[in-house]
Amino acid sequence: MIKNSVVAEINLKQLAKNIACIKQHLNKKVKLMAVVKGNGYGYGVVKIAKQAVKSGANYLGVARLSEGIELRNNNIKSPILILTPIIKEEAKEVLNYNLSATVASVEAVKALDQAAKILNKKAVIHIKIDTGLNRFGIKPSNAASFLKEIYKHSNIIVEGMFSHFASAYSDAVYTKKQLNIFTKLLKELKHKNLKPPIIHIANSPATIKFSETHFDMVRCGSIIYGQPLGANISMPSEIKHILSWKAKIQSIGYLEPGKSIGYGLMSSIKYTTKKQKKYAVLNIGFCDGFPKSPSSWKNVLIKGQFASIIGEICMNNSLIDITNIKEEVKIGDEVVLIGKQGSAEICLEDVKKETQINLSEIILRISLNVPKIYFS
Repeated sequence: MIKNSVVAEINLKQLAKNIACIKQHLNKKVKLMAVVKGNGYGYGVVKIAKQAVKSGANYLGVARLSEGIELRNNNIKSPILILTPIIKEEAKEVLNYNLSATVASVEAVKALDQAAKILNKKAVIHIKIDTGLNRFGIKPSNAASFLKEIYKHSNIIVEGMFSHFASAYSDAVYTKKQLNIFTKLLKELKHKNLKPPIIHIANSPATIKFSETHFDMVRCGSIIYGQPLGANISMPSEIKHILSWKAKIQSIGYLEPGKSIGYGLMSSIKYTTKKQKKYAVLNIGFCDGFPKSPSSWKNVLIKGQFASIIGEICMNNSLIDITNIKEEVKIGDEVVLIGKQGSAEICLEDVKKETQINLSEIILRISLNVPKIYFS
């Protein structure tokens, strides 16, 4: 077996370029948070986080306490915000690992204050405001009283306040409605001398499309990885995707007319030839995150040409039709599932159209047993 015959290649140099491009669109006073939750959106959290910080990210955003701990254990010292509200049982570890906590309950605030007192530290928090995503957070009408309650606790530092857009990639009207609610609240808090120093609401789509949402910091996830943000948002040309997913040809064979190939001969996804076909077996399957239905991906690249997937995806193997490939195909040849080969390319947007799978989910489906190779 060829070593690392199925690999995900991560272009850290392009990640740096993407971050530099985003920063060019920001006022110099605006901070950039690189969102690295979900194992760095599937690209590998430690490598991504280190490169993001090296490239100018001021803050890192994670979803869970465990993600923040992993970064600290890998000697990442930048400010890290846990973006989902912590529960009181996590308070001590938040402080032990010098993490910033999102809070949306008095119970969490009290737990942080008590833990900070015991550890002789200050707990740094950001308050989540629900302006219309309706997932979690403090309602705007309760924000002032919530802040007054927090300020009673001497071991708490209120560093920030934020909200999150429900549909900045597609619904400008609703996005501006949320922004108006948030802006109105900020004016009220400023008048009462309660406004925290770091205000943030812009996600990746809002960062590009709505400059009025930038405030003191923007939170960028999808865009730093070069993932398309939707049909309504024009990405800067400098921003490109950082992933190539590749496999190898494992064997080559011929199929006579009228013969079926692979599992599920009687199923709706069987493949039966009408004339002689030449096929190749790839050493990648659904255990690696390659979707099982052949209609889910449609094509791969071999010799810079498109080859269609045939038959049912196996656990460890897939089959492609190489009958019309003009150059000789040999065992060990590289096949591209996502990325460029010659002048041809299969991009994430192509895969999304075929699979109807969310762009981030496509990457997150790539199994942890697929080696990641980082280069710059």
